[in-house]
Amino acid sequence: MHDSGTLSLCKLARLCKIFSNSPMRWTSISSITPWKLWLTDSRMSFFPWLRSSLVSLTYALQERVWHSRKKQLWKLIDLFDDMYDLVDALTFHLHAVSPNMWPVFELTYDLFKSDAVDFLDEMLPSLDNFVSYGTEVLKARPDYRSKVLDMYCTAMTSPQLGDNDKINGCKLAESMLLNLHGHVDNQLQDIITIATDHIDKGETASFRLANLEILVNAVFYNASAVLHFMEAYKPGFSRTFFERWFIAINSDNKLPRVHDKKLSILALCKLLEMEAGAIPEGLRDEWPGIVGGALNIFKALPQAIAKSKVLEDQLVEGSDDEDEDETRYLNLEGDDDEDVWDEDSAYLEILAKEGAHLREKSKKTESGDDESDISEESEIEEELGFFSPLDNANIYGTFKQALQTFQNQNSALYQAATTMLTVERQTVLMEVVTIANQADRS
Repeated sequence: MHDSGTLSLCKLARLCKIFSNSPMRWTSISSITPWKLWLTDSRMSFFPWLRSSLVSLTYALQERVWHSRKKQLWKLIDLFDDMYDLVDALTFHLHAVSPNMWPVFELTYDLFKSDAVDFLDEMLPSLDNFVSYGTEVLKARPDYRSKVLDMYCTAMTSPQLGDNDKINGCKLAESMLLNLHGHVDNQLQDIITIATDHIDKGETASFRLANLEILVNAVFYNASAVLHFMEAYKPGFSRTFFERWFIAINSDNKLPRVHDKKLSILALCKLLEMEAGAIPEGLRDEWPGIVGGALNIFKALPQAIAKSKVLEDQLVEGSDDEDEDETRYLNLEGDDDEDVWDEDSAYLEILAKEGAHLREKSKKTESGDDESDISEESEIEEELGFFSPLDNANIYGTFKQALQTFQNQNSALYQAATTMLTVERQTVLMEVVTIANQADRS
């Protein structure tokens, strides 16, 4: 439910961001009247009272224009919210994109490239649905694929967009790579180039992970081609990528979500299936570590799945609580003349919850519990509304098959990989194979 009467902190932040990027800034507003220049004329010193009055009038006019502009932008944000919520609902619940909806995709692209570059956050769910449920059309329309790629490039390179917009751009590129397998070959090199240029950029752990996973998605899409593109663009970069990726793989919290773990396991399987001659020379000594890295992720996967299930249960409980709150705010048990939305109560309750959250966060920071890396990555939570082709992937069976291929094609590297496994990893390997065998029999 959308309550336009309550304050949205997210919407306020976006309003400030859009207004700061708008051509009508405070400094430009002051130029809408010639008073400013005239007021500096020395002849006005004879009329100090008139000068003071005109100064007050000028700033009053500035404030009036600023508030008018802010109100227009707020209405525009509401309009985009409502419009793209409708498009998202139509495409998601049908799991299909009708022919009549594709003009909306074209208009969305034109709008993004002209006046609405700041609204990618509102557009993303609908755009992801166009890619996910309109795959056959996108496979047949290179111009549509180019539009999606261009939106990713714009989000990543526009100086007026921040990390959150870049994350949305990465999600759009990831959707292309996962849903259009075999049809993004012409765009693959451009994606690799942009992700490579941003490997150590960004202020947040969320963006650094999103950008890293574009390269992981690309490996899953076509491992040998991606490693070749990396070396052709920046010699030695494939090793840099491996280092960043395996730091995340061997960390306890740098691949926090179930999707992160599944994606890395499947991409590592693609590497295990590569022929020996296709492995870059600079990575051959790293190749045995792929098996151990995959087993590290398998070890942590059940805990991530359990955490995701808890969040799903909390979401369902929260939905029930919202229904109760709605009944309370609407005063449904009162008299007919009291059946109105109590905005003040709702607003004060939201402020109280937000204040409690900020106080708790401040206490953690003061006590030293809020370590930067740990805090940033712990805030990357499961996206329960995100669905991908990997959700139903049989990662245990895929890994078992990849390991067999690895043994057949690269026996020396396979021997090195299995010999270096610790007792703990050997145990995890046996568990993975057991689960894969059970899945085969069922």
